[in-house]
Amino acid sequence: MSAEKRTIRLGQIGCGTVGSGVINSLRDNREVITRRTGCEISISKVAVGSLSDPRFVEVPEEMLTTDAQEVVSDPR
Repeated sequence: MSAEKRTIRLGQIGCGTVGSGVINSLRDNREVITRRTGCEISISKVAVGSLSDPRFVEVPEEMLTTDAQEVVSDPR
């Protein structure tokens, strides 16, 4: 088995109460997830209803889109 860690990239639809909780859980448990699975989890794109709405979690602006299809078709 290779010692190199794989990266699993996730796209997410929604960043309200539940979506923010998912992002926080993945961030808070990053080390445990990586240790148990041998994989790093990375969120690459998040679809939201409005780019200007306040968020419960900090998400880089370049990761946000209002087009859910952009999340589904993101090749990363």
